[in-house]
Amino acid sequence: MDPIQNIFNAFCHFGTARNASSDNLNKNTSASALNSGPMMDGSQFSKFCKDCNITKLKVTTTDVDIIFNKIDEKQFREALNLLSQINYPGQDNAFDLLVASVVQSGGTPKLVPNVTTPVNKKIVSKLTDTSLYTGTHKNRFDEHGKGLGMAGKDKEFKELSQITNRKDADVRGVQK
Repeated sequence: MDPIQNIFNAFCHFGTARNASSDNLNKNTSASALNSGPMMDGSQFSKFCKDCNITKLKVTTTDVDIIFNKIDEKQFREALNLLSQINYPGQDNAFDLLVASVVQSGGTPKLVPNVTTPVNKKIVSKLTDTSLYTGTHKNRFDEHGKGLGMAGKDKEFKELSQITNRKDADVRGVQK
């Protein structure tokens, strides 16, 4: 299979349930939608351009969006041709240079580890380390940090009268 087709398929399936097994597919999905082949939306095309280093030269994310809106789902190669004309203006082999660059970059969606790293790890550890909890929160966990559930609460009540005080009181709430 063509390397461009493999790259296209990888980015089409990234972040969607379309690559799920047939048992996990939505029952309302039409047969024509399943058999139409891979589809790429604007965000997947943008991810393709970023992950394959197309936007590192002269192509901007605005160019990517404009080019994606000019083409339909069957014109992936035409989009690459338009992007190659922006990245390599005036060169006859611009398309080949862009394809070589895409294939060299790996051509698969990149999962970026640690995208959201905490600014202050002390704060995060205080929120997640149950040994640092104080007050009533401390009583909700055992010594290993496992939650106790209902057993960690003060006491269980069987009826509402055990919780509320129904004695007569004045306007200020002082009982008579």
